[in-house]
Amino acid sequence: MHAPLIFLSVLTVLAVMPPVASAQTQAFCALRDPVRNIRDLAPRMSGYTSIVRRIGKTHRLAIDRALPFTLHFDELGQHTLYVVQEDGRPAGLVHVRSEAHTWGLVEVAWLLDFDLRIRDFRFQKCRDRGRLQIEARAFRARLNGWGTDQLLAALVPGSKARLALDIPAGHEALADLVLRNGAKTIAATEAVWKEDVALLKAYQAARTAFGVHVVPMVVARPYDEAAQVRLQEGGLGDPGDIDREKVRLFRILDGQGAGLGWVVETPWTAGQGSARVWWVLTLDGLVLSAADAALPTHDPLARAFAGFVGRTVASHEDCLTASDLAAYEVILLCRMRGPGG
Repeated sequence: MHAPLIFLSVLTVLAVMPPVASAQTQAFCALRDPVRNIRDLAPRMSGYTSIVRRIGKTHRLAIDRALPFTLHFDELGQHTLYVVQEDGRPAGLVHVRSEAHTWGLVEVAWLLDFDLRIRDFRFQKCRDRGRLQIEARAFRARLNGWGTDQLLAALVPGSKARLALDIPAGHEALADLVLRNGAKTIAATEAVWKEDVALLKAYQAARTAFGVHVVPMVVARPYDEAAQVRLQEGGLGDPGDIDREKVRLFRILDGQGAGLGWVVETPWTAGQGSARVWWVLTLDGLVLSAADAALPTHDPLARAFAGFVGRTVASHEDCLTASDLAAYEVILLCRMRGPGG
């Protein structure tokens, strides 16, 4: 028997997510004026929904592992992630985090994409005289597309990333605060809202590939007993370079409930190379896209996975490289479930 499918329409999920809290119950680091602040970050916004979750000790440990600095104890508790909608569809994330500074608490509102890359930021609260220089469009634009690695690299004096920022003279302390705050924001979003973000990413990837209204359905156990038998028969019995315990599998339906294809997230490591590849496939296993947003397009790994677009891998004998084996495993994982899931 196949692993159970959990029905998760993104638009339905957004409709039932907790509403924005009132002033009396507002979660820590929430937007004070969501409509105005989100529109400043995302001018094409048609609406938003908030997801309030509690940051606990387990989350804090995960965040601490991802960063060379720790969260303040006041940063635990309830926090809000805003899902921005454009034309009624999920389009981005807004998260606010605070940071202690010489002139008092600084609050920064970040716009992230579903790959948790920076798209923009604004100060919600800042008394530092360098606010206008750091919040200027030119400085904000230099952070566009950055993730945690670039933010942390830019904190190192003399680094290439830091020099690329061209920080206005005399405002280095505020710039460093923004860099640390951005890294914390991404790490916290990854730790606390991991499943929410994965669902939204699957929706976005499927919609981009299929170009129609899509409904992602989570396959609760991608590597169930039936899958393990099929992989064994296909020559993939032993775990390879894919971290099977962390794979996410989504079956994609259209608005009428008919199957369109699959989205698969695969953490992958081979030798010194690693990637978190998001695959989109048709029902019969044709690869429509395969990419890790953290890899530049010229990276050899990025080119290797992009090379599967428009292809399928029929058998174990066709695999000559580690990326071939990864593609074959993903294709087999989807094909075995057939058009009905």
